[in-house]
Amino acid sequence: MTERRKHPRVTLDAPLFCDVTPVDGRTFVTIVRDICLGGLRLELPPDGYVPAPGERLRITDCSECVAWVLDGLEAEVAWVGGGHCGLRLVRPELLDAANLRRISEDCCLD
Repeated sequence: MTERRKHPRVTLDAPLFCDVTPVDGRTFVTIVRDICLGGLRLELPPDGYVPAPGERLRITDCSECVAWVLDGLEAEVAWVGGGHCGLRLVRPELLDAANLRRISEDCCLD
């Protein structure tokens, strides 16, 4: 499989929970699995809500080590599959290389 990712990702060692709210307002809890400059990958709840590609979501109530940068961000669903979804940040400039380094230092075990 060819890698299509434009930016390196930070894979998170521990589950980082956050709330995600689609435009219709029904919030669900998900786990952030990795983050890159362009967005993030979420693990979706089993037998729960599955967002559609193109749908806009707001990220809130995140684990402490990422809340400072992710709380309140808006993202668009880029893909969905295998119990995960990829999000593209609406304002990607809010997540820069310095922020990724800090997340890697604060949220990863290695």
